[in-house]
Amino acid sequence: MRTILQFIGLLFTLIVSFLGILYILNGDIFFSSMVAITMVVLVYFLIDQMKERKIVITKNRFSSLSITLWVLYILLAIPLTFLLVHAMTVEILAKKDIQGKANDKVTIAETMISSYDNQVNKYLQGEFQPVLAQNLGQYVLNHSNYTALNILQSKPYNLPESDLNSIRSNEVSQYIDKCVVVMRKNFDKAEIEAKNRIEEFNERYGHVFDNWSRLRLNIAFSELDKLIDENFQSLYAGFKKYNHVQGASFKFKYAKVEPLMNNPRKLWKSYNPVLLIIASILFHILILLPYFLEPLPCHFRKPVDFDTTEASNGGFELK
Repeated sequence: MRTILQFIGLLFTLIVSFLGILYILNGDIFFSSMVAITMVVLVYFLIDQMKERKIVITKNRFSSLSITLWVLYILLAIPLTFLLVHAMTVEILAKKDIQGKANDKVTIAETMISSYDNQVNKYLQGEFQPVLAQNLGQYVLNHSNYTALNILQSKPYNLPESDLNSIRSNEVSQYIDKCVVVMRKNFDKAEIEAKNRIEEFNERYGHVFDNWSRLRLNIAFSELDKLIDENFQSLYAGFKKYNHVQGASFKFKYAKVEPLMNNPRKLWKSYNPVLLIIASILFHILILLPYFLEPLPCHFRKPVDFDTTEASNGGFELK
């Protein structure tokens, strides 16, 4: 039974320490598994050596062998305890908050596109269309209005004079709508790219946070941060390219929220894992159980047989 309990403790330690390393190393599965397996195997063989030499350790607690074995175990126990506490903090205390932060990031990505769309509409309706309507109406009525012609031929309109000369007064409204649609398509290029990134992310990582897919959490967070930054840069560049109002730029403020899975120090500041430290110590006791319950070997002294045959024939000689 003590061996079964030890293997349960070792298996739990292997899994949880693997997760602890995985979270700290941002999802490096190979290295995390190698380190976790190595540490647990070393602990197992170290306890096995302690069992075999229990009589020496027990008789002389301060012998070089006893000190060496216990020091080696403590050197392994410290990082293992650290990893156990970190993984359990993420899994037990911080899970819901981490899922909430992930959903907040997704909301940021979606809200950014809505904000871009609103700012583009504001520009088209407040700057682009009124100036176009005013100058196009003046030029159609008077082709000698070179001031209006210069505005229509310059950015952002870039309208050829041949087209302007062919417009009739009853076609002005339709032509304006056509120009607005063309300009809107220019702005839409960056928006479409941003939406495509979101769709690709949802296809690959859409259910990672809700389903708590541990092996992909760090990668999904990293990709989500990358998505938000790329979308902002793309939308900012697209808005700047086609919006010709001096000093105008795409404005959207967002905070970079850290999941803290890869930062134990900050995570432990937010969540006090005292009870988890106690729980990890209990698992160390479970791992050491075979050593504690290993019986000490007993040595019985062989009975001495006395031969009385020679003594029976003896005596004292008196002189």
